[in-house]
Amino acid sequence: MDRVNAAIDGIGYPDTGYQMWVQEGEDGSVSQIVIEGYWPGQAAYGLIHEHELYKAATLEAEAQLKALERVSYNRFKKME
Repeated sequence: MDRVNAAIDGIGYPDTGYQMWVQEGEDGSVSQIVIEGYWPGQAAYGLIHEHELYKAATLEAEAQLKALERVSYNRFKKME
């Protein structure tokens, strides 16, 4: 995710990107990984995801995600 976040920063959105959270079992093993994304709005999300820097940076991250046992995508929106 560091490479992806660096690309997002290079596009001009330094306070936007991904944070990886790891849930550990009692024995210290990783039981779950959650990747949280923060986007200031739909326009920024679209611009970033269509940018060539972002696309190039995500190639490696996508390969790593495919190696996980199960991947689900959830999109949350703050209730006003």
